[in-house]
Amino acid sequence: MAADPVLKNVRPGTTIINYMSTVYFLAVPASLAFAAGVWRMTWDMIKNLNRSWFLLLGSVFVVGFAMIYMALKIPYYSLVKAFNGLALVVPFSIMCAWGIDAVDGWLREKGFIFWRSLLYGWFGTFILAILSSFLVR
Repeated sequence: MAADPVLKNVRPGTTIINYMSTVYFLAVPASLAFAAGVWRMTWDMIKNLNRSWFLLLGSVFVVGFAMIYMALKIPYYSLVKAFNGLALVVPFSIMCAWGIDAVDGWLREKGFIFWRSLLYGWFGTFILAILSSFLVR
């Protein structure tokens, strides 16, 4: 590990793995926000018959189904790769943003200023941990 040229310029005691392990714990609220965003988007699509949300949810379903189908139909280890899911980055981001907006709206409605500041503090920490886990050099 000491001979690795990528980790040569990193401070002693600080590696990329230290930052990445922090992101796993910070991703739990983001996953809950994503689930809330999916629920909110699905409810809005059903209630208002919104075609744009149908397109986003449909693209997530189609790409996910295609990846599962490819993995089952042609069972090679290297078939399904992470870049096959890059088409889902924009829909996943929109769903997560809708979930965070739903939580923020609920906290604003109830008047919980401390919890709103904690929400945005978590979000900033989450983004900085992701950036620092990939930009440490």
